[in-house]
Amino acid sequence: MIPINDLSRSSDLDSNFFAGLKELIDSGQFINGKYTNFFEESLKNLIGTDFAIGVSSGTAALDLALNALDLPEGSGVLLAANAGGYARIAIEQNNLIPIYVDVDDNGLIGIQELKNSKFNTSVPARAIVVTYLYGQCRNLIEVKRFADENKLVLIEDCAQSIGAKSAGINAGSVGEISTFSFYPTKNLGAIGDAGAILTSNPSLAKKIKSLKQYGWDAKYNVAIKNGDNQRIDEIQAFALNWRISELENKTLIRKTVWGKFNSSAAKSGLRMIGEFDDSFVAHLGIIDCFGRREVVKEFLNNAGVSTDVHYPIPDHKQIAWSVDNIHLPETERQARDFLTIPLFVGLSPNEISQICTALEGLAKIL
Repeated sequence: MIPINDLSRSSDLDSNFFAGLKELIDSGQFINGKYTNFFEESLKNLIGTDFAIGVSSGTAALDLALNALDLPEGSGVLLAANAGGYARIAIEQNNLIPIYVDVDDNGLIGIQELKNSKFNTSVPARAIVVTYLYGQCRNLIEVKRFADENKLVLIEDCAQSIGAKSAGINAGSVGEISTFSFYPTKNLGAIGDAGAILTSNPSLAKKIKSLKQYGWDAKYNVAIKNGDNQRIDEIQAFALNWRISELENKTLIRKTVWGKFNSSAAKSGLRMIGEFDDSFVAHLGIIDCFGRREVVKEFLNNAGVSTDVHYPIPDHKQIAWSVDNIHLPETERQARDFLTIPLFVGLSPNEISQICTALEGLAKIL
């Protein structure tokens, strides 16, 4: 059975990597060391912001970003309901109110729905979290314009889209704050949990650096409230700094494989989410099954291809967050119809061929 992912196939962790890791361990500097500094410098240069701050996870990045903005308690934050709930968790932790908007047929925030949601609620909206799902970044300019026109803070959630561009502009470079996850399965993955926050606002950067380390402005001196311990560790920074130079090449590999799958899926009348252009970095292989997901899933499983669903339960349908009076038709359809197939750098040529054959074979039953 071809796995949905297999992190044990990471061929870049070679003898030179382990030699460098031993040097790090021998140094005894595991927090706030040179590798964190190296990685933050590389990341801000890649995305095009003035500051990058490494943190402990992508969810921590969202939490700290909202914390740093210091929005009035009870303020509304616009977001999509189809992205796994991570933004919702951060919103809740900061005593803010989620205002859900529907998505377009690619799973991204729909601009018209965004406009409608802003004015169909009694909760004053102060910010937008726009999540670039599956490796896409297509609505950046429109969302930025909407945010500016309505005096809303734009937070770009780039957890799945590092390296993607919209009209030549890097995802993560135009919002007041952008957040990244380096969970091991991401295009740029750590060997544990890690994340980052990027901004070009110096006062926000200073505040985030303080908040991620207890609210200190100097050791043991708490200068601001609501601080936490959400630092990145040196081992994760070392791994990320090792891998960031290969990001572009690995993205091309992902996109090339995605292109083969897309061609095969089209022969069976199915649509894969994505486009072979700079707006897409092929983080996940998502098929729109148009109401036949269980049939497609069973066929692929019998053909030796593992599948998954990203994401099966929208936020507003979760037991803990269920809201009866919210209906997001496209979000709900995608939770029923989208299916994830394997798409990772370690897939072998034989596995890629096997998946393509299976996708083409679906034409016989659809």
